Amino acid sequence: MGTKPKARILVLLKEVHARPQSRGKFQQIEESDDSPLEFEVFVSCWFLNESDVPVQLAQEVELSVKALDGSVKLAQRIRGDLDKWRLGSLVRDEWDIDIVRARQEEMRELSLEKPLECGAPRHGWAHFRFDHACPSELKTGELRLSVKDVFSTAHEGVATRQVRHLPGRIWPYVVSRVPATQSGN
Repeated sequence: MGTKPKARILVLLKEVHARPQSRGKFQQIEESDDSPLEFEVFVSCWFLNESDVPVQLAQEVELSVKALDGSVKLAQRIRGDLDKWRLGSLVRDEWDIDIVRARQEEMRELSLEKPLECGAPRHGWAHFRFDHACPSELKTGELRLSVKDVFSTAHEGVATRQVRHLPGRIWPYVVSRVPATQSGN
């Protein structure tokens, strides 16, 4: 009888942006306020198969936060809506450094449908929602991304405090449609 292969998947959380909301609207966080809010959380994920064989992931990626009191909250995964969000940044004009412009970048959704090939990194963004979390939990709690492969091996990555942005630089994006002009009659 052969033994099943032992998969080794490196899971990295490159950036985590949490957008605090209350009843679907952006919520400013005051330093002293730690009231539970809704959080739209966007994670830039990076997976690398360090095994000798291709590895298929069998379960959905999960995001959890472990608070200082030991309680764990699991976020809901939101799929297929990254076209409604943009990663914002400020950039200086290349000709006039006194001018700063806002830039909004598209975020490509993480796709794990195909097996992870050995040595070929897979990266993308995943959107999650915490319905009832305190800002302090997302700032200081253990933020963990986990997934299981077809061999039932769990793979996890933990977000360091350096990659967390609360509030994040993710902005809602509305496609502005210009009405088509009618040809002269």
